[in-house]
Amino acid sequence: MSPIACVRELLATLERGEALTEPIRSRLIAALRRVEREGASGLSLDAALGLSPSAWRQDKRRRRDELIRIAYDRYLGKLSIREAAKRIARLGHELQTGRMRVAASDTADDFTGILRKALRAGVAFPASARQVENILSGRAK
Repeated sequence: MSPIACVRELLATLERGEALTEPIRSRLIAALRRVEREGASGLSLDAALGLSPSAWRQDKRRRRDELIRIAYDRYLGKLSIREAAKRIARLGHELQTGRMRVAASDTADDFTGILRKALRAGVAFPASARQVENILSGRAK
């Protein structure tokens, strides 16, 4: 389990008032012990849990890419990946620059709604159709 998934599970478990699962409990204990040993040297709890800024960026990128794939699967799956990538990149750019007005009737689960979520994922939207194509074909880094 990724460090971020661990934190999310920990938070959800605490909010529900449930006992911690063994993997989460063990990871938290290990991190707290490291902080106890190395805290004076500057080790923080987030670092002990593996929550580096790059881990958060990777999580945001993963979520953005997942939303782009969902948009493709639900609305453009009959098109070739190349053609779908062109449309997604073009619409993403139009939404990002405000060239496309979004109707008040758009829902979060329609095509533009999913792309708006991808735009708000916290990392840049792919700048080119080629980058979107790499995401759709599973080659994105």
